[in-house]
Amino acid sequence: MTRNWDIENRIQKVLTYVHYNIGEKHSLEKLADIGSISPYHFHRLVRKYMNEPLGAYIKRYRMETAYRFITTTNKSITEIAYKMGYDTISSFSKAFSLHFKFSPKDLRANKDHLKSCTNFNIRNIGKYISTSHSISETPIITEQSEYQIAYRPVIGIGQGQMLKAWDKLQKFIKNNNMDELYLDHLGIFYNSPHTTELNKIRHEACIRIENDLPRDENLFFRTIPQSKTAIFRHKGPYYNICKSMEYIIHKWLPQSKESLSELPITHKYINNPETTPSQDLLIDIHIPLE
Repeated sequence: MTRNWDIENRIQKVLTYVHYNIGEKHSLEKLADIGSISPYHFHRLVRKYMNEPLGAYIKRYRMETAYRFITTTNKSITEIAYKMGYDTISSFSKAFSLHFKFSPKDLRANKDHLKSCTNFNIRNIGKYISTSHSISETPIITEQSEYQIAYRPVIGIGQGQMLKAWDKLQKFIKNNNMDELYLDHLGIFYNSPHTTELNKIRHEACIRIENDLPRDENLFFRTIPQSKTAIFRHKGPYYNICKSMEYIIHKWLPQSKESLSELPITHKYINNPETTPSQDLLIDIHIPLE
């Protein structure tokens, strides 16, 4: 394995820990230890890899997750503040207001702050169910067992970056003589275009794998934890996924009495976009629940 892969792999371990322990107090020393990186070099290496300081990323990720909780759950703002790792509601509100230019209370009282990426009218379900796009109105709710993935991280929404990531996964599949027909192809998303600049959205191109496969210096590997999950079936072009998310978050979720967890949303790609007409593309949207 190359030194660059080794450093990136260590940083990926740190990011995974941050994503799954969002409310914890993250000291530089502890995070450096998780990545087995010298504290002296840690800040420089992570900043170079992420194009922003890790502390700034953690703060932004907390604010974006808090936004999701405020707009999709009935949790009190105080509870959300503590969940995001803040000791007082005043310090949380100040950080939130600086980030979004409006307060948590304003957001809770006025959902118009939530900008749709499609200008979709969520009051008319007929606009969700159409010949070119549809979303299952009722999900399958299941307890997902933990599983292993091989993945490539992608920063920003750009076709070129995503294609490069999938190309590396395809080479891994070919080199290990894996039958692609029986593989789960996944996308894991840590941010939303509602709250994050497009060039900063973090996501991962993944395949589900068995534990005994050899490691590859172009990919990273980890375990996805067990979680309660609501699975919706989206049919239609990938660019219409925002329409499905609008329905799930703002129509189904309030009526279901379920609550989102802080875990990332996962897309499972059912058919091949290179051989399937866009109107027939299928994606299972996995929504993590508490």
